[in-house]
Amino acid sequence: MQQGGKDGVVSEIQPQRADNDRDAVSLAAALRHAEISVLFQDTSLGFVWTESPISEWAASSTIGKTDADFFPAESAEQLTAAKRAILAGSPASKMEIELPGTEGPRWYDIWLDPHVGANGAIDGVITTAIDITEQKLREQTLRTLLREVSHRSKNLLAIIQSIAAQTGRYSGTIDEFLTRFRGRLQSLSSYHRISSHPPTGAAPISAIWWPARSRAIAPTPRATSG
Repeated sequence: MQQGGKDGVVSEIQPQRADNDRDAVSLAAALRHAEISVLFQDTSLGFVWTESPISEWAASSTIGKTDADFFPAESAEQLTAAKRAILAGSPASKMEIELPGTEGPRWYDIWLDPHVGANGAIDGVITTAIDITEQKLREQTLRTLLREVSHRSKNLLAIIQSIAAQTGRYSGTIDEFLTRFRGRLQSLSSYHRISSHPPTGAAPISAIWWPARSRAIAPTPRATSG
């Protein structure tokens, strides 16, 4: 924990808690493992203490500094405005921010709560920051996959529409059309199966072309005369 010293002198300490403070030690460990940061700012919005600070801040002291020292300008202004509102009596609030990191941007859910002193007055703001970067990356990956699925589905529907048009153009009867259309759809299905799950090594073109050709040009059953 980082903490301000007496008489306004800023100091950083790692307190050695007594045995009867084991719950606090356990809570601090849980916060670190869960990637949750808890910070306290007084009415001047200077940081007084932090527990498990955001990783990008770990290399420097946060004590006595403000949001403007760590956050991008836009985020700092948004946070400062929300915290001043809480000091003025507004209820707790929540927001999401993005911070630049050494390995790319990181996202945090930020919870802001008033801290009430012994005299019953609000004497600061408690900030809880939860790292949601992995969640955001999963959401981005899912959106990318859904866009790809949508694109491929549209292409597949266009191919099927073209197959139907071409088959209908060269089919003399409904039965002939259905036979050829089914064969070509089966060929398309086989192509996707082989291209998506190829056997060991490269699939030979004959594994796709010959079955497709035989189905596509399958002769139309003809009625026999009695």
